Amino acid sequence: MSHLLRILLVRHGQTEWNATGRFVGRSDIPLDATGRVQVHRLSQAYRDTRFIATYSSPSSRAMETARAFGEPIPDADLLELHMGELDGLDGATFATRHPELAEAWRKDPSHLRLPSGETLAEAQTRGLRAIERIRAQHAGGGTVAVVSHQMLISATRCALAGHPLRRFRHYTLKNGAGIMLTWNGAWKEEA
Repeated sequence: MSHLLRILLVRHGQTEWNATGRFVGRSDIPLDATGRVQVHRLSQAYRDTRFIATYSSPSSRAMETARAFGEPIPDADLLELHMGELDGLDGATFATRHPELAEAWRKDPSHLRLPSGETLAEAQTRGLRAIERIRAQHAGGGTVAVVSHQMLISATRCALAGHPLRRFRHYTLKNGAGIMLTWNGAWKEEA
């Protein structure tokens, strides 16, 4: 007998760096006031849902977001893409300091190693590993909340949809937003 597992995949609420267009990466930047409102709204949309577990990136912004759905279990595989030297830069500064890297990122960032960081493919591997571990842990079904970050979520959703990683931008979630995934022998995003 097949048991339906649902995962509410959530991007943490907004931070000051998100609001000002800076790369957050592994920097531990807390939610701002707007981010807290976003998280409250999302949690209210799911107030009638019984979450059997909540998993989260260990960053403070993700953990605060996750607490809206239950007591979070930290999972380092859910951390954001390690952006290394790019953490804290805005897009214009990134393009000025690293023009060739910025152009390569626009074309296909899949296997592009960020300075002192990781590749998007490595982040995707971590995201898929976390989702698979959660799926195995909850094989009996139920609804689970998983809170992570933009780049990791986009890369992971791209793989679950069976698309090449260069299409990750099609799977963007806004801050404080979520998408419901269902597992019934294969992953599917609910409309």
